[in-house]
Amino acid sequence: MKKTYSLLFFLLAFVAGFAQAATATLVRDQDLLSSPRVGAPVVGRVGKSTSVEVLQRQSGWVQVSTQGHVGWVRMLAIKSGAASGSTSLGNLLASWWNRAKPGDSSRVTAIAGLRSLPKPQPASHALIMAIGEYGGGLAPLPAAAQDIDAAVMMANGMGVPEENIVVLQDGELKLDAMRGALEGLTQRILSGDQVFIYFSGYGTRVPVADASGNRCAEGLLAADGGVLIDQEFEALFKRLSQKARRVLTFFDASHSAGAATRAVDMGLIKNGFKAKYSAKPNTSACETSGGGLSLAASTRALGAGAENFIHVSSARADQVALAEPGKGSLATQAWLQCLSEGARDLDASGGISISEMGSCAQEQINLKVAAGGGTSPQTLTLTGNQALIVGASGGSDAASSGAKAALQDVYANRDARRQVTLTANPTDMRIRTDKLGLTLTSSHAGFVYLLMVDSSGKTFDMLFPNKRDNANYIRAGETLYLPRPGWDVIAGGPPGQNSVLAIVSDAPRDFSKLGMRPAGPFSSVEAGAQGANHDIQLAVASTSNADKPACRAVGKQRALLVVEDCSDAYGAAMVTINEVN
Repeated sequence: MKKTYSLLFFLLAFVAGFAQAATATLVRDQDLLSSPRVGAPVVGRVGKSTSVEVLQRQSGWVQVSTQGHVGWVRMLAIKSGAASGSTSLGNLLASWWNRAKPGDSSRVTAIAGLRSLPKPQPASHALIMAIGEYGGGLAPLPAAAQDIDAAVMMANGMGVPEENIVVLQDGELKLDAMRGALEGLTQRILSGDQVFIYFSGYGTRVPVADASGNRCAEGLLAADGGVLIDQEFEALFKRLSQKARRVLTFFDASHSAGAATRAVDMGLIKNGFKAKYSAKPNTSACETSGGGLSLAASTRALGAGAENFIHVSSARADQVALAEPGKGSLATQAWLQCLSEGARDLDASGGISISEMGSCAQEQINLKVAAGGGTSPQTLTLTGNQALIVGASGGSDAASSGAKAALQDVYANRDARRQVTLTANPTDMRIRTDKLGLTLTSSHAGFVYLLMVDSSGKTFDMLFPNKRDNANYIRAGETLYLPRPGWDVIAGGPPGQNSVLAIVSDAPRDFSKLGMRPAGPFSSVEAGAQGANHDIQLAVASTSNADKPACRAVGKQRALLVVEDCSDAYGAAMVTINEVN
């Protein structure tokens, strides 16, 4: 049986091809580095939107030539432009990727975005907030500029178009302005959109009295000293969950004065690291209390929407988050490093999950702290659906395990508010004897696709639609019985478990470019090799209408469209069927 995968709001398209040169532009002002590594000597400075010629790629970096300078920038710092030789930047990067030898470990450890940059997705939005300069005599946090660059690159890697990225910094982030920016985001997005919210600055604790009694609330410190407390974020998440199909929030701040103080007193923070906590006056009673930004409670309150939500916190509530002056906050820079290079596709599914990203970023944080001579713990905290996919890996030869894992990726990245049920009869099928019967219902109307990975795990099989039956539209609340007259699915062995995934998508999907071969009335493609796991996932993740001009509109123009025609949203259900002798 076969597999697929759907990638959140944040996937990178693979395009095969070869080119000798390509041009691109920068998404932010960037330093050109002498070598592809953080901290390398700077050989020049290039402004946003400058055209550059892409020369070569090494891991998550590209070497570019512009204005008489040659240097290295992160791949996520560029977006494709007009390419020489009628090729695209994606083609060029794909050709470099495909030169990797089959046994090269980089094929297994490659991370999101290395095969090509994602196409901008008009349904994706980003709000990036970073405060380095505070009023009221607070010490500055000399990492905001680097964190903004990193967050913009994260958004770029998620396919957020430039028009949908809002960046606010320092004095633009007084308390009322922060509230206004968050409310504006909730008003701006449409049903089924994807959202990335980022904050870098001081965290704090303040005493509050609410329905639960007197407590110490965690919060983010605004530029004017105001505090955006946890309850406000809980309300925000609930509003977003009613509209967005994917929400990723990343808060790089500390919420424990006690942890920060202990780390400084014990000499655990060295090498210029700065704790990202600021105590408000008369709040000493809250300095060591536990509790987080109410995020666990918030996600539980979201119901089905909780499956569409993930929050990344830079440290536990009883720990200190660190920033390195001139280089950025440790958690943010580690996440960017893993998004650019290094995160491992541990299950060979073809996608990099939040969980896999978190493991990689934690390793980077630990190495950074140790290299600076410190031992202060800083543990990333992930709340929500850690199976959400944020990028594409380079594939793996482990087709058997990877194919079924890719189906799990597709299922995990569904819009959980769309209720799809799939039942099989029988669930234990005798080889060369029993025929499969499936019953499907959906809370939303859409287009139905059935994908299977059999017990061998070697192929993805498209069971429906097929050559004999392509009427794959289902109405909301309708029950669909498959197979219909004219085709059957008979247990053919070998003994083992088959996985069948049902997808109901708002708009049609296009599997025609995956190289599927006829297999009776069905079609099939080999799993594992040459990124097939990822490519079939992309086919699920994006509507076949994506390249139509109407679906590329952004901002107010997009609000005039019939959004469903351009929607990437889908519901999904999966069943396991045993083939027995």
